[in-house]
Amino acid sequence: MKPERTHVEVIPHDYSYVFNPYREPIAEVNPGDQVVIHCNDAFESRIQSESDIPGEALATAKFLNPQSGPIYISGAKPGDTLLSPHQEDRGDS
Repeated sequence: MKPERTHVEVIPHDYSYVFNPYREPIAEVNPGDQVVIHCNDAFESRIQSESDIPGEALATAKFLNPQSGPIYISGAKPGDTLLSPHQEDRGDS
């Protein structure tokens, strides 16, 4: 019997700014689940329009390039291959 496919929406509440093997997963999913991950741009959305001056918008940034994750995939083992079909960005932002 195949497990039921579910839709999982991942909305991070904090970010990592370096790849870190010790960071706890922000979500757990099963193979076959449809996963939507909400991500921030490299500047954490500090630049919203053409009139925003990058030097001013980024003046208070302690770090750049926030990372969403990791995500734990049930049953995955080291060396397994992850297939992730890309779907178009809906442009919600």
